[in-house]
Amino acid sequence: MTGEIADEVLRMSRLALAGLHLDEITVFLSRVGRVWADPGHLGRGEAVELAAQITGYPKTVLEGDYRRIARACDRAKLYDILETDLGDPLLLDDWIPRQSVFLRAVPKGRVLHLMVGNVPLAGLFTLVRGLLTKNVTVAKLPSRDLVSTLAFARAFVDVDPEHPLTRALSVLYWPGGEAVEQRFIDGSDVVCAWGRRSSIEAVKPKVPVGVDLLEFGPKESLMFIGGQEAGWGDVARRAAYDVSVYEQEACFSPQRVFVEGDADVFAELLAESLDGVLARLPGGFVPVDKRAHITRARQEARFDGYKVRRSAGCEWTVVTLPPGEFPVLEHPLGRTVYVHPVSRLQDAIAAVHRDTQTVAVHPWVRGRELGERLALAGADRVTEVGLMSRPRPGFVHDAMRPLHSMVRWVAVERGLDYRGRFRDAGREEFEAAVYGAPPAGDGQLRSGEGRQP
Repeated sequence: MTGEIADEVLRMSRLALAGLHLDEITVFLSRVGRVWADPGHLGRGEAVELAAQITGYPKTVLEGDYRRIARACDRAKLYDILETDLGDPLLLDDWIPRQSVFLRAVPKGRVLHLMVGNVPLAGLFTLVRGLLTKNVTVAKLPSRDLVSTLAFARAFVDVDPEHPLTRALSVLYWPGGEAVEQRFIDGSDVVCAWGRRSSIEAVKPKVPVGVDLLEFGPKESLMFIGGQEAGWGDVARRAAYDVSVYEQEACFSPQRVFVEGDADVFAELLAESLDGVLARLPGGFVPVDKRAHITRARQEARFDGYKVRRSAGCEWTVVTLPPGEFPVLEHPLGRTVYVHPVSRLQDAIAAVHRDTQTVAVHPWVRGRELGERLALAGADRVTEVGLMSRPRPGFVHDAMRPLHSMVRWVAVERGLDYRGRFRDAGREEFEAAVYGAPPAGDGQLRSGEGRQP
């Protein structure tokens, strides 16, 4: 990354997309989605091959992510996303009456995405968020996955290299902490920072006053299992899927399971299901340091007297703890699950904290019952077991609406002659009460004369 490239990117007007109608944006993004959805598209095929080698994820996982972002670019789904975060997509194009004002959402200008590569889908989706809100979008590629987002951006070029959205999208790479990063931060109106706690802490002091910082930092997710043991076989199968997606490296991946009833029965069923899910979601390449971490976690669990179920290699591990013990453990990820027995699911709420993202609950009726208490304890999202990696339309990401923070909310007020249901007094009565009665014969206009409402 050179200073000349940074200058070229930052020279683009922040308002380059402000005049583009939302319909044109969604039509173009849907065209990109159709190109990206084609398995025979050269860029996508190469991306799957290369990203599998770089990230260690199996091709099936990458293919799944690429299909999902293609579906997310469908026009109807794009409008659903906008409706979830903004309330009314029309606000991006028109002045909409709200009480006694006309409201409009205008782009902040330039959005910088400092990305992380643990979930390829997140990197692809964050580009869509910036462009959908008419912001010039700059993305710093993560060293963990230099391929997925770059290949997706190339699909924009394949559709139309001169389209305003293509020209307003820049995908770059520089080593973390390099001086050029500060230039991009200073030249942005919104910074979306993804990553572990140390990465977020390193970025926060660099963000100037007036530049919004959206943090997508480290999160922990949990699973609460109740109900009848006779029905746990299917639940364990769905739980194993939640555990296996992205090798537990996603914020919504469960790391601990709290079981109301015989936890050892559920642990055995989960271990069997984790073994079975390998056929559908095979494990990818496991680096030596991660294998060592998993091995150490197993040995420490045995030393502490916990029951350990494990695969022959490092594919999965299930550790069952004694009742009432919720120790803080250095989690190795890699499909490692700590199972905690509890007398009641309510007791597990003590394990929820402000960095808890998703809590999956079985049976689902218990999720509805516990929802408010889980939310007040810190959880951002409550869902069914098996849907932790499949958020439902309308979900809120990390307790915020990111698109809401990527626009400026501007109001043009109606004049005083508009009463509606907001004011009983007429103009003259209002002005007399606020400013005092005018002196007799001062030549002021009478109510409504020569005024624009």
